[in-house]
Amino acid sequence: MPATLIIMSADPGLLQHWGALASRHPVTILNQWLPLPPPSIDVMVIIDTLLPGLPPCTDNHIAELTARYKTILVSSTPSDAEGVSWLSNGAAGYCHAFAAHGTLQQVLDVVGGGGLWVGRSLLATLLRSMQTLPAATTATVAPLTTLTEREQEVARLAAKGQSNKEIARQLDITERTVKAHLTSVFQKLGVSDRLQLTLLINGIQ
Repeated sequence: MPATLIIMSADPGLLQHWGALASRHPVTILNQWLPLPPPSIDVMVIIDTLLPGLPPCTDNHIAELTARYKTILVSSTPSDAEGVSWLSNGAAGYCHAFAAHGTLQQVLDVVGGGGLWVGRSLLATLLRSMQTLPAATTATVAPLTTLTEREQEVARLAAKGQSNKEIARQLDITERTVKAHLTSVFQKLGVSDRLQLTLLINGIQ
């Protein structure tokens, strides 16, 4: 059964545009920010960045939401800086709110399958940010084989967008241990955050 979409937006035009996907997905609409309980079914959350009452991407409520749900941020005036901020704080996707319906369905398919949706412009920005890392750091990026078996497990799960809490639950370890493993992974691979780790693990260097 297709995932249910929870669309948070007060923009009638945006809701009408995304409503075209209702033939493939059950849709629930929320016109303002509302913290959501843990999901009991397969759900993806699409949030308009202009949603009234939307907390900043660094807010704990956002961290809880992105840990529980596959979350996609959409904007009618997207910017790479905004996209990086949301993706760095747990979002699984960021795209133009009025992208073609075929593109929107691709976004849903990728995120629904556990992937990370990054548009071309944003991907180029991320690649440039990696290329501008200090030469010594870039040169010392090591293959995953330099990691311990447990560090590899943690790294791959983090690259899939799982939160520390989800990783801890899946591997039956504490969140503190997950953080320690990620710190070690970042140091060994010469990356500074989850986005760079994701790009590295997916072979985009």
